[in-house]
Amino acid sequence: MTISSVATIKESRLSYLTILKFYLPLAIGSMIIMSSANIVNSVFSHVPNPQVALAAFAIGLSYAEMVSASTFAGMSMLITLGRDRVYFRNTSLFIVKIALTCTLLIGLMAFSPIGEFVATKLGGAAPSLLNDIYTVWRWALLIPLSYYLIVIPRSVLIIEQKTIYLTFAIVVRLVAMLIAATVLPRLGILTGATIGIFMVLIGLIVEGAFSVIPALLFYRQWPVEPDASVPVKNYPPTQRATWSFIAPLIITSLMWGVSHPVLYAGLARMANPEQTIATYRIAFSFIWIFMVLIQDNTKQITVAFLRGHPDNKKIILRFAAVITAIVVVLILIAALTPLGIWALVTFIGVEQAVAMQCLPPILIFATYPLFQVIQEHFQARLLLKGITAPLGVAKACNIATIGISIFVIASFAPQIGAAAGAIAYASGMAIDMLLLRFFALRNNA
Repeated sequence: MTISSVATIKESRLSYLTILKFYLPLAIGSMIIMSSANIVNSVFSHVPNPQVALAAFAIGLSYAEMVSASTFAGMSMLITLGRDRVYFRNTSLFIVKIALTCTLLIGLMAFSPIGEFVATKLGGAAPSLLNDIYTVWRWALLIPLSYYLIVIPRSVLIIEQKTIYLTFAIVVRLVAMLIAATVLPRLGILTGATIGIFMVLIGLIVEGAFSVIPALLFYRQWPVEPDASVPVKNYPPTQRATWSFIAPLIITSLMWGVSHPVLYAGLARMANPEQTIATYRIAFSFIWIFMVLIQDNTKQITVAFLRGHPDNKKIILRFAAVITAIVVVLILIAALTPLGIWALVTFIGVEQAVAMQCLPPILIFATYPLFQVIQEHFQARLLLKGITAPLGVAKACNIATIGISIFVIASFAPQIGAAAGAIAYASGMAIDMLLLRFFALRNNA
């Protein structure tokens, strides 16, 4: 072997720096998106009847987003395709159909008696909130297509490993939402719930618009017909094959939407249920400040750098282990030192007594990042293989584990409070992880 060939091999090896350049923009973008939710919530303090407005907005948006989430399911397929125009166009067309179906479902809530049933019976809304909830849903008709506007360019940029452009688009989204938060309440002609949904739509549309331009430039560089750089697929570029791939992902996203309602039903059977549920919600929201550093990012890293390069598995896992260790350490610091109580009181705004009660579930949640990262890694390996049915099986077992765990704990140890929720939630993800690992290894993924 010549010196030049050795140098070529070294240059082709995946480095931690390469992964870091891909990962950092994703992590920063996730943190910005999380902060954008706080911007929307903060604007309600400047409108009449803020609690009523926030309740109507939260109920209306939660169901609109749950329905629209199916549009995002298609991105998992898109990012596995590589620079393949034929498959990409076929999948994009299918996602349009999903988005239009989601729009129809939101329309049924916005313009039919189904909406009243969903809002009052399922959402627990008072009848006085219905008008504002209907207004949210009518504007939310734009959410599925806005998601589509984000999914397509985001997929191209992830395939091209140009995640810095995603972060730029998300920063512009944040700026647009800040401007809207300043201007919209001053107009004096919009209700609080309407202002909230306007801000969400402005953020989505702005992000999509600013990511389309670089994505289109990269897409034009893709080969018109598959070449040696395009991975061979295990399925044809047809709408039927796309449905077979995406259907389990859609079912998975819909199933995951019921995980917390199941959990809350169990927590409601604990001693002092109202306090238990409130404490769990605070602890869960708090640890997600750290979890955004890894959620979905491990899957995208694995897809980006494992496609066509099976030798990269070890370095991908080592990189994920370092990030996971950082997240676990941060959660442990919050649970075991005074810094956690200080952060909960200062930034979350809870009383010190409540902050103390949050520490046990936060400590238990320190196990969750490990389960999440391994689950995402093997999920990505199955996606690259074109195998998605196991994802639905694993998620169903995840939710079943959550339900069984929380109801068993509520029956035998109702006094442990919010810690029960953390045990059940982490147990569900542990089962999910083990099953996906089993299916991935079984299918040589």
